Amino acid sequence: MPFNGLSRGDRGADSLAARLDARSVATYEGGNMERDMDLYRKILREVETWPTTLVPREVEIEGFTQDQVGYHAWMLAEEGLIDGFDAAGQSDPVHVCWPRCLTPKGHYFLEAAQDDTRWNRAKDAIMERGLPLTVKVLGMVLQEYVKAEVRKFTGTG
Repeated sequence: MPFNGLSRGDRGADSLAARLDARSVATYEGGNMERDMDLYRKILREVETWPTTLVPREVEIEGFTQDQVGYHAWMLAEEGLIDGFDAAGQSDPVHVCWPRCLTPKGHYFLEAAQDDTRWNRAKDAIMERGLPLTVKVLGMVLQEYVKAEVRKFTGTG
C-alpha cells in the first residue's frame, strides 16, 4: 500500500521533502541537485497528460537529466502530489520515482498553478518576503490568488 505517494520504503512525516527549503541541495554522485519548483510544475503537467493507468513510468523533461527528473518526482511523491514507484535501488546515490498518476492534492495544486502569471506572481511574492519556497507555502499563496480572482469575478470582495 502506498505511503506518502510511494510504494516502497518507510516514509515518515519528518521526510526529507518536508525539511527542504528554497536553498536546499541534495548531493549525489554526479554533483549537486538543487530543488527546482518550475521542474515540479513541468513534471505535474506531464503526468497529467498521461492516460489513466497504474503502471509507473519514467518522466522525460527536456533540458533536465533523468536523475534530476526522477529525484524531483520522488519529492513530489513525498509531498503527496503524485503517486509513484520508488525506482531507486539500495545502492543508488539519489532517490528516483516513476510516477503513476497525480493524486487529488496534485490535481488541486496544478489547477492553481496552471496560469503562468499567477505562478510567477506567487513565486516572486514568496521570494521577495524571504519565505521558504516550498510546496506548502506556494500552494497557500496560489490559493489566495485564486480566492482573490473569484471574489473579483463574483463581486464579493
